[in-house]
Amino acid sequence: MTSTRDPEAPKAGRASCCDASTIRLEPRTPGRARAHWTAGVVSTPVGEVPPLRTGLGPRDRLGTLMVRSGFGRSRYRVPPGLYAAGSPTSVSPVLLSANYKLSFDHLRSALGERDAWVLVLDTHGINVRCAAGKGTFGTTEVVRRVRACGLSRVVAHHKIAAPQLGAPGVAAHEVRQATGFHVVYGPVRAKDLPAFLDARMTATPEMGRVRFRLRDWLLRVPVELTTGARQAVAVAAALLALGGLSSRGFSLAALATMGVTSAGLALASYVAAQVLGPALLP
Repeated sequence: MTSTRDPEAPKAGRASCCDASTIRLEPRTPGRARAHWTAGVVSTPVGEVPPLRTGLGPRDRLGTLMVRSGFGRSRYRVPPGLYAAGSPTSVSPVLLSANYKLSFDHLRSALGERDAWVLVLDTHGINVRCAAGKGTFGTTEVVRRVRACGLSRVVAHHKIAAPQLGAPGVAAHEVRQATGFHVVYGPVRAKDLPAFLDARMTATPEMGRVRFRLRDWLLRVPVELTTGARQAVAVAAALLALGGLSSRGFSLAALATMGVTSAGLALASYVAAQVLGPALLP
């Protein structure tokens, strides 16, 4: 397989494996080969595949910050299809991912300099765990995507590594019957991928343990704050206005004391609930 580096948009009419260039999933990313997280194309027996940039850039980090703050969550996606990390060959591992870009970014950044194929499923912008429960990260989509990308012609082996949190949606025996590919369940967290690959796709018990520490819970705070911020501000504004009412009519003095105090207490209780709620979970 050969690789040509071309950061610019590909020429019209160029063939592409599982091309999603007609689907506008991410703002200003009409095609997989023109996304800022790809660089050029890699030639395969079934067409050209975009190679991934495994390092996260400023745009990726800004996107993560925005999504974790509750902005643009439903649009934070990547086009589904086959991607190349490093310089993969026919014996390189195949890793499954959801097309929620935050999940996708965790996976590609964990790979570093390793060679692998990344098969992105169309989960409608939902993360692996939730998509597995909804069925979009599921057996039908795995089978469809494997067939559509001609994966059996790209790799000589018949093994696919799926994230363990996707297991509820993927029936390994059905995938094998339909495609001939054997599904192996990997670690819970993407950071364990290098050790998992070094162990020839064998996950240790510790890799399958789900742990939620204080830092994990606090990551929910920004999105929790923004989700109900509009209602909280509306309630605070109403209390501010009502605080100025008295038996003598509307009073600016009452507004500055009772109104401001009531509005401040409402906002403070909202913020405290959104911060302490996640922080105090076991």
